[in-house]
This record gives sequence, C-alpha cells and structure tokens, in this order.
Amino acid sequence: MLSTLSRRATSALPRVRTLTLQNARHPFSTTRIASRPRLPATTIPLSSQFTNLITTQASRRTLTTAQKWKLGFRKARKDIWRKNPIVLPLALLSVFSATCLFAYIAYVEVTQVAPQYTKFPPPMAERLRTAVYYTDVDLQPQKAMAAYKDAIHIGLEMGLHQYSDEVLGVHLQVSHMLEKAGLVSAAVKVLEQTRAGALAWVYRTRRSRSLPQKPTVTTPVDPNDTSKEAQPENTPDPAKEAEFQAWEDRQQSKVLKKCVGMSMKLAELYESDYMQDLEKAEENQRQAVELCLTEMNRRVALGLPVGNQTKAPTTTAEASEEDDGWMNLEEIAVALKDLADLYFTQGKYDLCLPLFIRASDVMKAAEGDAPTCKQPFLMSSIGATMGEIAAAPKPIAGMRAPREQVIAQARQWLDKARDVAGKIDPQGQEAECNEACVAALQSLGELARLENKPDVARKHYRDALSIAQRLEEPGLVEGVKAALKEIKAQ
Repeated sequence: MLSTLSRRATSALPRVRTLTLQNARHPFSTTRIASRPRLPATTIPLSSQFTNLITTQASRRTLTTAQKWKLGFRKARKDIWRKNPIVLPLALLSVFSATCLFAYIAYVEVTQVAPQYTKFPPPMAERLRTAVYYTDVDLQPQKAMAAYKDAIHIGLEMGLHQYSDEVLGVHLQVSHMLEKAGLVSAAVKVLEQTRAGALAWVYRTRRSRSLPQKPTVTTPVDPNDTSKEAQPENTPDPAKEAEFQAWEDRQQSKVLKKCVGMSMKLAELYESDYMQDLEKAEENQRQAVELCLTEMNRRVALGLPVGNQTKAPTTTAEASEEDDGWMNLEEIAVALKDLADLYFTQGKYDLCLPLFIRASDVMKAAEGDAPTCKQPFLMSSIGATMGEIAAAPKPIAGMRAPREQVIAQARQWLDKARDVAGKIDPQGQEAECNEACVAALQSLGELARLENKPDVARKHYRDALSIAQRLEEPGLVEGVKAALKEIKAQ
C-alpha cells in the first residue's frame, strides 16, 4: 500500500529533463569554430548568387497608396456589417432617399419649372425667378414688385412687344401678387390700367388697318444714267409684312381674350368682401360680355369662326396652326353665365333670362354630341329664373306672357334638364349632374307650391333631399330640409 502511494506521489511531481547538447564543450574551451554549422558546398557562381539576392529584394517592394486603400476597404467591408448592424442600414437608406429626392427635384425643374421661363430672354427669366420666389415662397410685395418691373423693362429693351403674351403675363402676375398680399385696390388698379392699354392698342391697330395705305414713293433718276434704276424708298419685304400681319391679327385676338378675362376678374374683385362694390362688379361683367358679343359679330361679318376650337390641341404644332387666340365657345358661354348669375342675385330676372338662354345655346353648340353636366345646369337656371318671374308679385317689365304659361315653360325647362342629366355619362362628373338634378327638383317644388300643390312639392323636395345626401354637401342638404319644413308648417 505504501509503495502504491509513493508511486502516485512520484508521478505527480514534474519531471526534470536534461538536454544533451551536441558538440558539448567545457567552459573556457577554444574549440568553437569546429562546432559552427557550415554552408553546404555549391557550384553556383558568386555573381549568380548576388543576382538572385537583388531580384528577391526587388520583388519585395512596398505597397502603393491605392493598394493600401484597396486592402483597407476590403478589410472594412468585412467588418462594417458586424460592427454597425443598425447604423449602416439607416445610412444606406438615408443616402438612397436623398438621391431620390434630388432626382425628383431635378425632374420637376426640367419638366415643369424650366419650361415656364424658356420663352423669356435669359436676363428677364432670371428676374422673374426672383419675383416668383418673393410671390410664392417668401411673400414680400416690395421686392417682388421691383423684380417684376425690372423683368418688364429688360423684356422691352430686348425687343419684346409691349402687348405680347410674355409682357401681358407679367402684368397679370403682378396683379395676382398684389391680391395675394391683400392689396386688392392696387391689384384692381393694375388690371384696369393693363386692360385700358391693351384695348387701346387693339382698336388703334385695327383702325390703322382700315385706313388707305400710303402710296410708295420712288426716287427720281436721270434717264440718261443707266447705272441706277428707279427703286422705291422704304419698300417692305412682302413675306415679312404678311408674316407680321398674321402675328398681329392673332395677337389682337389673344389680347381681347385676356381683356375679357381681366374684366371678369375685376368683377370678382369688386364683388368680394374687400371691395363690396356691386355696381362696379356689374359694369365690368357687362363689359366682358359686350367684348365677347362685339368680337363674335365681327368674326361673323369677316367669315371667321365664331369661337375657337373647344378642345385644347394635343401638340404644339396643332396649336400654332389651328389656334387663332380667340375664346372658344365654352369660354364665351361661361362669360354669359357669370353675368346672368350676377343679375340673378340682384333680382334682375328680365336681364338674366336671355343671357342664360344664350349661354345654353352656345354651350350646346360647343359640346355637340358629347354633352356634359353644364347643359342641365344652365337649363335648370333658366327654369329657376322663369319660376322667379312667375312668383313675382308684380309683372316684370317686358314679360307679357300670363303666369300659367310662364310656369308651364319653366317646368318644361326643368324636366328637360333632368332628362339630359340622366343621359350623360356620369364618369368623372356624377357630382355635377346630381347638383343639377337637385337644383331642378327644388325649382319644380317651388313651382308646385305656386300652384298650391303641396303633395307634389313635397315629393320633389324629398327626391332632391335623397340626391343631396349622397353628395355630402351640408349647405345643399340644409336648404332642401328648410323647404320641407316650410311645406309642413303650411
């Protein structure tokens, strides 16, 4: 037992190993050279050995900067995902989002912003960009006005016509800027001055065209002198003269169209809460209609189409060939309707009725075989006007028809409005047709009340209420409910 324990204890102790060196020598021995390892004998010449050494040293040259960067990027690529599992995806997403944002900004600049300034000379476009910035981004009327004035001055110096599309557009933009800044009186003044100057230019140009042309003056020469021939002085080029006259005729139509629009805008501003001048509003709206009718009569006398094409051209080439700059029939109908609406709100039913009828005829001619909901709206307005005439306590001047006949005619117009609205394709304009139907049903209810037929009136109002509730317009629904309450109270 003791022997077993002693063996185990002995095995647990570390063993000491004694290394025996080859070529052992005693201290202070002088036999060291013999113990050194010697190179094996070789037959390679010494010169070849030095050549191999130089080649080996040359093959171990240091890395270039690009190679160091490449190795560093390779090492970072392996460690970046492990060290930044959250920050790296967010950084990549931010870079991608920023790239998309800048690409979208560049796309908008090229496709939408830049084309607005391509027709202007570059110096003028630069000032216009500044003016638009102080109009739409940072509204500062004084800086915007100064930039607009500079743009107009630069454009006129560079040869733009005083009443070209570019210069007139800048004047209209000035009015828009002033209105946006709350300076409605100044905006009205700008519009009135611009309209007056434009109309004066149109009338002056047409008057000069109607005058007899000045005869061409020739320079007398000596008949014996064969080196010179009689040549007219200041003889214009016929081709350039015809081209300029064509441009001038088209520009006159464009200017008249803009004058009609300015008159309608002035009527809107005078009728707004800022001005509240109904007389001026009526005067400007009437002037817009008079301009339309005068130009229509002139075009009929000259054999020109009464209105321009209804639909906008699809290409620029079509626009330059077919568009003569004048208003289309739909725009003329809108001008007539606006004046009729103004007369209707003022209670001048004898004036608004012929305007509504004329607007309906023009709109029907404009839309042709593809009617829209604008036609039933105008028909409903005609019926409502006749209903107001029939409900008047005193006969209106110029209306000699008996009351029963007026009510019957009003009902015919209202029924026709409902029929036309039902035949129209509702795609994209269902709400407008429903509004026209609600207006027609309300007017039919009013006519039934005039004839002392409360049951019929109640039926029309309920039908109007069911359609109005689908439109989700609180004002329209409240008006129909108020009419129903009045019938129940009777």
